[in-house]
Amino acid sequence: MSDELESEELTSLLNFYLNEMSKIALKFGGTIDKYMGDGIMIFFGDPESFGIEEDAKKCLKMALEMQSRMNKLKDYWGKTFGLKESLSIRVGINTGICTVGNFGSEDRLDYTAMGSAVNLASRLEMLAKPDCINVSEETKLLVAQSFKFKDDKEAPVKGFLRTIKFFEMDKDKNLNNQIVNLDGDGFKLSIDEDKLTKNAFKNLKESLNAVGRRKFSE
Repeated sequence: MSDELESEELTSLLNFYLNEMSKIALKFGGTIDKYMGDGIMIFFGDPESFGIEEDAKKCLKMALEMQSRMNKLKDYWGKTFGLKESLSIRVGINTGICTVGNFGSEDRLDYTAMGSAVNLASRLEMLAKPDCINVSEETKLLVAQSFKFKDDKEAPVKGFLRTIKFFEMDKDKNLNNQIVNLDGDGFKLSIDEDKLTKNAFKNLKESLNAVGRRKFSE
């Protein structure tokens, strides 16, 4: 694509894409680390964390919304920039401990995250097919109750002695079917809309009404 577009067109396209993705990252509380050509490095948990599980959920929700936004822009690429094919992105997500801080020289410092956890996220992105989201086993274990995944895969990756197990998000099910988590004072409820039957919903309402009558009846 870089060979087909004039530099001004490529700059305009790239800036538009990065702006669209950055707005979504900020919406979910992600820290935009850096832009690497047409790639973006984003992390959660610093400078503010909502807890390791919630940070992971926000990251996956962000990735799904990015993919959804790219699908909505399919016609835009051709009409505005004359591209023969629409653009798609791939995403790699990992959860782990890393070092976050200012790195660089005396003249220039960058605020960034470093460590094997960061490297693995990058490797998972490389393994992902276009329009797909790969997550590590560590991330999947944290969010398995809220998101759906395809069967696990294993692959050797550069910089790691062992093969790495990872999971591709079942994007269609995650976008079309929602797991609703309700959590508040005195209650914690998880509802899988994909599995919820009419009869089960009726029983749920009856149970909640019974609790309400016992608790709040005069």
